[in-house]
Amino acid sequence: MVDQAAQLVPDLLRASAADDWDSAALLHQDIAKAEAAADQQKRSLRRHLPNSLFLPVPRSDLLTLIGVQDRIANTAKDIAGLIIGRRIRFPPSLQDPAITLAETSAATSHQALKAIQELDELLEVGFTGREEIRRVEDMLKAVDELEHRSDELAVHLRAGLFNLERELPPVDVIFLYQIITLLGTVADDAESVGDRLQILMAK
Repeated sequence: MVDQAAQLVPDLLRASAADDWDSAALLHQDIAKAEAAADQQKRSLRRHLPNSLFLPVPRSDLLTLIGVQDRIANTAKDIAGLIIGRRIRFPPSLQDPAITLAETSAATSHQALKAIQELDELLEVGFTGREEIRRVEDMLKAVDELEHRSDELAVHLRAGLFNLERELPPVDVIFLYQIITLLGTVADDAESVGDRLQILMAK
């Protein structure tokens, strides 16, 4: 559900760029629903995760992993709220770079999801299976590379916005910078998911 929220953000930016606010509003609703479902699952996991000495990994590490995943959906909802609440559109020359940044951040989230989906196999082999660990490590390396790419894209997008600042309403500029930061945060949080998974593998 967390990744579902992240995957809708590029489509929201496309709708905004096309001035299609009906579609944008529906996408905002879908992101909010995915975030709410992720919240519900987070609460359920926290309630039902056993306080057992026989868990294969520390309970606190699993709870941290759940919390870090949840931040991705929260950030996607924040982005959607800003875009819809203020009907924010990137200037035409920055629309494609903004969508590319959103796509790269969404790809980072999806790659983190693929790594998390290997958790059951890692548990089966007690985090000692060489093949399973190598596969997950390759996935986590891809997460890091995508996050680094999103950082680069955000830097270029901020530079492009800086060059246009004098032509835009100052308040819009402030919120555009905020959206760029939040788009990068999606990738940062996805990388944090990978980092927490790596900690589990190291124990």
